[in-house]
Amino acid sequence: MRDIVRKLPNTNPAGVMLIQWSPVEAVRQWTTKSRGKYTSEILFFEGWRWFDLYGIPETLFFREPKKRAAPGPYYETSAGCVVPGDDEEFRDVFEWAEDRRFIVRTKDHVGDWRLVATPWHGLKMETDFDTDRIMAGQRGFTVSFEGRTPSASGIYAF
Repeated sequence: MRDIVRKLPNTNPAGVMLIQWSPVEAVRQWTTKSRGKYTSEILFFEGWRWFDLYGIPETLFFREPKKRAAPGPYYETSAGCVVPGDDEEFRDVFEWAEDRRFIVRTKDHVGDWRLVATPWHGLKMETDFDTDRIMAGQRGFTVSFEGRTPSASGIYAF
């Protein structure tokens, strides 16, 4: 698996922001949450790690509105950004991700990492290609991780 990164010079003049993700099947040992903070580092199976997704800063988003239902509350979780460009490597990653679920961590505006989803309630990667993004004529993908989770995200300082 590869990171989703534009490393070519001048391909993203507005700068980049980072979301990290990993497939749920990569998690060897999960962590626990206490009072809104995770207590230990997630351990991955050999060969797995956090993968990077860089996007245009003004497009980075994270939402988890709380909803109510008969069995109890849940969160409609969504995190993502616009990734400029289009190439075969991006499309390979997106095709690989099609039927998988993911855990995600993203940095909030205060600088804290938030851990989103669990191995039992992973998020789907969704992609949407467009040729007219933020800057006129900018090609790119809106990449998001979306799904229902039974609990809110938590601070993940590892």
